[in-house]
Amino acid sequence: MAEIAGEVPAPKLRVVTGLEGDRCSDSIDIEWHCRMIRHLSKRWGLQLLVDQATRGYVALECVPSEDLAQLHRDLHRAYECINEGISLEDAGLIRERHD
Repeated sequence: MAEIAGEVPAPKLRVVTGLEGDRCSDSIDIEWHCRMIRHLSKRWGLQLLVDQATRGYVALECVPSEDLAQLHRDLHRAYECINEGISLEDAGLIRERHD
């Protein structure tokens, strides 16, 4: 009846939250990061960085979204280092872990 009288009812709003601990906007972003990481590591020969970042996880998709985004940034940084003649060790991208 309110709509007929020219009154517009207030919309019913509710808060929608993501999964606990998921800081990525959605699964599409996670899948995009995974695809780009695979592409960049193959194209630039940087699988070592991927292996280093995925230690302790079954697959790349199991890595937390914040860490996926960081790995993606690290791969770009590694490519820049290679182009500038800076070793990945000197850039701090290679970590030694023997535990």
